[in-house]
Amino acid sequence: LRYTADSIDFEYQSFFDELGFIVPVLDIDDSEDFSNLSGRLALSYQASDDMLLYASVSSGYNSGGFPGAASTDPLQLKPFDSEDLYAYEAGIKSEFMDRRLRFNAAAFYTDIDGLQVIADAGSCSSRIILNAEARSVGGEVELFARPNENWDFGLSATYNNAEITKSRLANGSPIAGIRKGNRLPTAPEFQAAASATYSWAWSNALEGYLTFT
Repeated sequence: LRYTADSIDFEYQSFFDELGFIVPVLDIDDSEDFSNLSGRLALSYQASDDMLLYASVSSGYNSGGFPGAASTDPLQLKPFDSEDLYAYEAGIKSEFMDRRLRFNAAAFYTDIDGLQVIADAGSCSSRIILNAEARSVGGEVELFARPNENWDFGLSATYNNAEITKSRLANGSPIAGIRKGNRLPTAPEFQAAASATYSWAWSNALEGYLTFT
């Protein structure tokens, strides 16, 4: 378990220079406190000498805060909430054929409460952070084979359906793309990889290898 407490102070002043006179526009002095208790619980079961089953539940936390961009609009300088993550995973790890073949698979579900979304506030230098609700569900598989002492092969694939679960609207229109069903741009839906490695011994103390990915 981990307990986190954050206290953030925010002081912001903006001025306008008009014909040589400095005119104050904003003067903000604010503070926010955030706290979280997070942790991880994992269980595993050795079903056989070659097969392990496991499941885990974990939580994570990213502190809230204040936007750091320049602005003359006090609404754009309001604090944003913390981001809380709850992740669930279950899977299998297995080996066959005298450990020359390895197969792993997992399924996962992640709930994100208060996803911190960076949004354009109207100019290239103005950014605000909004909170959204999102979730991620998917699975991954891995297959590795070593047919002999020289060759190693690997295949892996991941499916991740990560999307917004609740729209955030202003005047009936979504803000910053926060619309229910929109995918999270930083989470690819499909990923796959393949590799082949050839290794050989130059001597008792030196080994060479080539890897193709």
